[in-house]
Amino acid sequence: MVLPQPLVDARWLVAHHDEVRLVDCRWYLDGRSGRAAYEADHLPGAVWVDLDLDLSAPATSADGRHPFPTADLFAASLSRLGIGQETPVVMYDDACGSMAARLWWMLRILDHPVAVLDARTRSRYAAGDPTIDPRQGHIPGAKSAPWTDNVSPDGTLLDPASLRTRFVVAVGRRPHAPRRHRPGLTTAQRWVPQWSTNVTSSTGRRGAGANSIPLV
Repeated sequence: MVLPQPLVDARWLVAHHDEVRLVDCRWYLDGRSGRAAYEADHLPGAVWVDLDLDLSAPATSADGRHPFPTADLFAASLSRLGIGQETPVVMYDDACGSMAARLWWMLRILDHPVAVLDARTRSRYAAGDPTIDPRQGHIPGAKSAPWTDNVSPDGTLLDPASLRTRFVVAVGRRPHAPRRHRPGLTTAQRWVPQWSTNVTSSTGRRGAGANSIPLV
């Protein structure tokens, strides 16, 4: 099965629910339990993925808080989730896709069929370059494009035309402009809308606190 685009909506999911593996990617920076949120309420048929245990290796001072897991660990996690080599995967969260995009990116670089559900709630059905300076800031000449501005007030992504305008304004017309994000984890959220608008940027470098992220 070929998924239509990096994003699918609730109507598409209803029509193809039995053809995909649905993954709940809820995880919270403030310490709340994604597992508890999943157990309290989740979309029918969804399985829950643990960002810390399934999608990341243990945190280290060298690799940051959420480095990539080993290939064996990731393969074991996918097997436990019922995801085979040809299993189309649709993932969701309740944070505008910022958590789901982590799994989307990890599977996308393996050329796996994958998409993010563009809905907020149930009702809506790196390279090895060293860190130059551990103090966080911005690269000279960089332009700010916060990931939160990719979404509308109801939590869904902006339409492709609006996203493309936003990214072209941010990076100009350079087809492979590099990007960087401070915490690292939510950088993947930018890849989903950029991929859908054909505005791409280069694979990144390591920044403070983040090794396995697509940024510079």
